Amino acid sequence: MALVFGGIAPYPWHAVKTQELMRGKTLDLASIPEWAQMLAKETAAELKKSAPRMQGLPSEGYTDEYRIQLVLGFFYKAVVNALRSQKIKVPANVASSGVMMWGNWPASDGVQSYANQDWKKPVAQPYIKTTAMLQTSGRLRYTHEVPMPAQTLNAAFVQSRRALATCWLTLPGTDVKIATTRLRDHLSKYADSFVDLITSENIKKSGMNMQGMGADQPLLAQGQVSYVGQAIALVLAETEQEAQRIADYVSEHCVAYGPFTWPAPWNVAPFNQGDWLKPVLTLDEAISLNSVYPDTPSAAVFLSHIWKIIRPGSRFDWTREKDPLDRSSSRRSVVLDGVPCLVVENTQTNGGQAHFYMEPQACIVLPEDEGHFTVRPSTQSPAAIHQTTAMALGLQYNHINVDIPPVGGGFGGKTEQTRFVAGPAAIAAQATKRPIRLVVPRDTDTGLIGKRHAYYGQYQIAVDEGKLNPADKGRILGFQTKMWGDGGAFYDCSFVVSNCIQLRTDNAYKVPNFESQIDVCRTNTAPSTAFRSFGDVQCKNIIENAVDDAAYAIGMLPEDLREKNLYDRGDVTPFGQALSYCYIKQVWAYLKEKSDYAKKRKSVDDYNRKNKWRKQGLAMMPVKYGSGYNLKLLEQAAAYVVVNQADGSLVVHQGGVEIGQGLATQVLQVAAYVMNVPMSLITVRGVQTQIIPNPTSTGASAGTPYSCEAVKQTCQVLRARLMEFGYEMLKSQGNDWCAKQGIDFWNRGEEGWSAPVSQGSTVIVWQKLINLAYSNRVNLMATFSTKIEGGTTQVPAMTFKPQDQQPDLPGVVQNPNIPLGGGVDSFVGFTYSAALSVVEVDILTGEVKILSSDLVYDMGWSMNPAIDIGQVEGAFIQGVGYLLTEKLVFEPQGAEEEGRLNTTNTWRYKIPAITEIPLNLNVHLFPRDLAADVPDETNDIFSAKEVGEPPLVLANTVFLAVKAAIRASRVERGLDGLFRFDAPATVQEVRSVCEVSIKDLA
Repeated sequence: MALVFGGIAPYPWHAVKTQELMRGKTLDLASIPEWAQMLAKETAAELKKSAPRMQGLPSEGYTDEYRIQLVLGFFYKAVVNALRSQKIKVPANVASSGVMMWGNWPASDGVQSYANQDWKKPVAQPYIKTTAMLQTSGRLRYTHEVPMPAQTLNAAFVQSRRALATCWLTLPGTDVKIATTRLRDHLSKYADSFVDLITSENIKKSGMNMQGMGADQPLLAQGQVSYVGQAIALVLAETEQEAQRIADYVSEHCVAYGPFTWPAPWNVAPFNQGDWLKPVLTLDEAISLNSVYPDTPSAAVFLSHIWKIIRPGSRFDWTREKDPLDRSSSRRSVVLDGVPCLVVENTQTNGGQAHFYMEPQACIVLPEDEGHFTVRPSTQSPAAIHQTTAMALGLQYNHINVDIPPVGGGFGGKTEQTRFVAGPAAIAAQATKRPIRLVVPRDTDTGLIGKRHAYYGQYQIAVDEGKLNPADKGRILGFQTKMWGDGGAFYDCSFVVSNCIQLRTDNAYKVPNFESQIDVCRTNTAPSTAFRSFGDVQCKNIIENAVDDAAYAIGMLPEDLREKNLYDRGDVTPFGQALSYCYIKQVWAYLKEKSDYAKKRKSVDDYNRKNKWRKQGLAMMPVKYGSGYNLKLLEQAAAYVVVNQADGSLVVHQGGVEIGQGLATQVLQVAAYVMNVPMSLITVRGVQTQIIPNPTSTGASAGTPYSCEAVKQTCQVLRARLMEFGYEMLKSQGNDWCAKQGIDFWNRGEEGWSAPVSQGSTVIVWQKLINLAYSNRVNLMATFSTKIEGGTTQVPAMTFKPQDQQPDLPGVVQNPNIPLGGGVDSFVGFTYSAALSVVEVDILTGEVKILSSDLVYDMGWSMNPAIDIGQVEGAFIQGVGYLLTEKLVFEPQGAEEEGRLNTTNTWRYKIPAITEIPLNLNVHLFPRDLAADVPDETNDIFSAKEVGEPPLVLANTVFLAVKAAIRASRVERGLDGLFRFDAPATVQEVRSVCEVSIKDLA
């Protein structure tokens, strides 16, 4: 017998002492604790021995404790399998622990269902995305694939290797500050392909280096750096590979760092000493230090941060004050509103998430005649890039044309943060007067660009114990949560994200005593930014864990407690918006039916009774998701439609960016429906700011509906004009003449303009009508700027932090005269959805498998069920990645490059793979007629709702199902079922929370 393990030492390691202890003994389960005790000590000693050899390697975030747990888990499995192979009987409830499921799960399957309205054709039909074949065959050219003119220079970022420091340029082997010209001379000798080095010195006096929503983040660093990966300079070279090679050389050898000190007026205590002079790398450190962003930065007077949402009339004498970092969990009894309640206290933490879009950040900038520039970025936000480029170059906006090629995914990471790619590229183009191509490699991109906000929440929830009325058991009478978000090194859009969270913390539950509080912290990491679901997945992770804990504490199934507290139509949210079109209860009931909830619940309970070391968990939760930007000025869209007289073909210009979500396809369907012409006659072009100025950013799930609404109304203008012309011809020339001209659409029934002129003809009435209209000088162009209806009323119930409680944060100049509050509008509407997930957890290793996920999503009436279901599935799996596998790991404090993100590619950063797809994934678009008594939202286009972001939040059902499986194991082994379980639920986190002791292995 030999015990050999990998991953413990730098070589296959033999557990010699444990082997000797086992030698000559009878193999049985009763002896495992004794052997495991020796194996644990032996493993710990080997890890300590190997530690010096592992120093200097990037941290992967795995602890020695978890490695020891894995060794013991696999040892137990090996013993069970050995006993079974020898036909020695093992207890039935532990036999499954030896089954190796990894790589042996069956293939995933599932169903998709929807109902549509055929009378809206081609709207409401499941058309394949128009770019799908081009994307899958590699024929769609993204920014980095656009052909470039001669004289193009390739650019690459010089990045910071420190999290908080002063910095300067130097020569290799020294730390003496030198002029940029001297370093340029050195690099010219180092590499023949070197052309130039662009720094903040290249920004003209009329240009602006400090940008972003807080006007506090430099495009290129100026004497100090705030996070590892921050851009210091751009290297320009003849080829992409050479630019990157030289940039890496400069980053490593030609940048020196010194201690950081805060300038006046912060060069006094406490900011000139202790932790304020060190990088703040974790949210806990920021909370402890009170490194919190104030609401009144003088550089960005428009920022607005909702500190609290309090339901009017709420009382909180049932809560108790706690230290922000008190993570203890507890239960206590109180009387609230005259009702005996159980109060449960606990905390929840969730991490950040890299966007990991298919196409990394890239930008092309072309200098043109008369001082004009064309910018071709990979972005979701043309207006933001328009602004940044004009400001960086010190030019009028009419000198900049932002022309968006197809974008290979964004997820929010290509909104605000693309400024810091496009801006430096534009500066380089202006400085060299040559085209610039900046293509950011994956590792550079992930280190440079901000991520999803990590959040920490501390909650107290009060639940009716049912002592006065058993039927009321489980009613949530009070909820208070305090949350802190990790904003990273600069403001970016952290306040916008926190506001979105504040307006969604109630989820789908009516709670009479409700309070939610949020502060955003500053850390020395890449500035956290927009991400699909805009904070809601983090928020729901905290809120739903509170509900889950309360249900366990009071002895109810979580899904029963959730159902008891769902909103009814006409209820009002804590912030004061009426739910006039709410049908979450109908969605919930439909999910129960389609998922066969009762059968799944029984199956999970039966499985857990029969298995000790493999446990299943089930979770079901609703999501109410508010639509829109909560800012009236963003809720508008424009379109421009032109018709070519020769063949009647149409070109549609609109402000939405095609990011792979099918926006252009649905715009095409809408245009074809309104104009009543074949889709083949229409093409939808990408965004150009010289054609569609001031386009609203494509995000918040609003890009497709906003663009479709603008195109619908523009086409209606054009259609009305052409119909009027046709009827004028009928009136002046008569029906026979019009029929001979082939323009008599009034005789063609439903086909109308799309009818062939004559039998067998390939020419349609539309084409004849257009040709005649042109000859009569009818305007064949139409434009329309639409105001998106709804969401224009300011949120009535918000609390803003008083000026005397604003934190003093070094480096942030505050303006106490800025009025606090305002700038937050209500939602345009709401979408309602729900999901049920079942998982299986290996308690000995922490491995998780999703057995099934049933999703019911409220689209209203879908404009394209194929695309929408794809969006539901994609968002859900992205959420699964966030909550299960995608852990950001930073180099810990004390290392030379502390704060460096080590999980920058798939070697260490684990995005979802085929193993994370549920074995059974069923997606149902909620049949809107099942809630026929609830009118359609008046603001929905063609009665369709948004889809990009809300389904991601449903992935919390997977996390909660894992928690349920862990709880089943803990309770069975006599441990408390109320415990802290943070996200992401990596194998390490799962195994740690299971708290399997050596005596449990007996």
